[in-house]
Amino acid sequence: MISVGEAKKILCNFLKPLPSSATHILRCLGSVLAEDVCSPHDVPFFDNSAMDGYALRYSPDITTYKITQHIQAGCIPEKLNEGEAARIFTGAPIPEFADTVVPQEIVTIKDNCLVEFSTDAVKPGANVRKKGEQCKKGQLMLKAGTILQPPHVALLASAGIAHIQVYSKPSVALIVSGNELVEPESEILPQGYIYNSNHYTVKAFLQNLGLEVQAYKQVCDEKNLLRECIENFLSDHDVLILTGGISVGEYDYVYEILQELNVHTLFHKIKQKPGKPMYCGYRDNKLIFALPGNPASVLTCLAVYVKPSMLTMMGYKNTFCPNAHVPIAQEFKKKAGISQFLKAKIKDSMVYILGGQDSFNLMPFAEADAIAEIPEELSFVEEKTIISVYYL
Repeated sequence: MISVGEAKKILCNFLKPLPSSATHILRCLGSVLAEDVCSPHDVPFFDNSAMDGYALRYSPDITTYKITQHIQAGCIPEKLNEGEAARIFTGAPIPEFADTVVPQEIVTIKDNCLVEFSTDAVKPGANVRKKGEQCKKGQLMLKAGTILQPPHVALLASAGIAHIQVYSKPSVALIVSGNELVEPESEILPQGYIYNSNHYTVKAFLQNLGLEVQAYKQVCDEKNLLRECIENFLSDHDVLILTGGISVGEYDYVYEILQELNVHTLFHKIKQKPGKPMYCGYRDNKLIFALPGNPASVLTCLAVYVKPSMLTMMGYKNTFCPNAHVPIAQEFKKKAGISQFLKAKIKDSMVYILGGQDSFNLMPFAEADAIAEIPEELSFVEEKTIISVYYL
């Protein structure tokens, strides 16, 4: 049995990002850039107007200009002579020889063809977006390692970039084992059965990371059926997550099956509560997590181990670090020699340990927004002690 820190270190040393692939920018939110992106063009592509107004060649000696053309966005303008002005609209190209745009709010129009304004109200070169002012051709726009968000998509699209190289997202399969499980859609819950919350817990958790479960199976506690399902899923997916069947009960077959299938063990059993029986291994670079069946154990292991592993495979950095270090709002006692993960809520810059810490009890998660960690070497934590937390 190993410590929480040792389990994290093993995963950190083993995991690496998946290969990158060219992905459309509308499908890359939350993905990580695998290479630098430089602009293929000057942006803007041409000098253009920053507002609705009148484009002209500025002269301090001229206050009245003749309107000779109208320029909308998408038009090709004619050249502009001295003393002439072009009615122009936001984003429209600046005509040749023009250098200034006068806002429409400060001009006077005469005879529908002359525009007048005070030269004191205008600076030469005003209201013109210059070619390449946003970025020059070949200029670095985004660095490798950038986690892509909507503003990045806007920037890429503005430069005419529709596809980029991002680290691939892992293909995930899920097996939930147990004879007693009934899907929540069932209108009848037979005596002795429970609803299959782990199925929905894992799927929802992964969806929050931008991942989908590509294959799912609920399997009863029958060794041959479970073995066949594990074998099939390992062949086709990057990650296999199992819940249930990893403890030491008479019908807990998962560890035995994984050994028979030549899965290499990274670790099995961690000095933590809940989630002590957790297993992690690999075969042919396919990662396997076997989580205990208790719902709180599943959520804890997802937050502390599975989530950072998935993010590492997607190209994220430093994923196994706690999300924050926050003072605890109340003293807490526990058994030394084992780390304890607790359902918690962060409020007013403090972390509050919630009631209902039993591993079967999901009710506190209606309020919880974090998992708080009390390290194994401590048996007592004083109020306002700084502790690590993992966001749910």
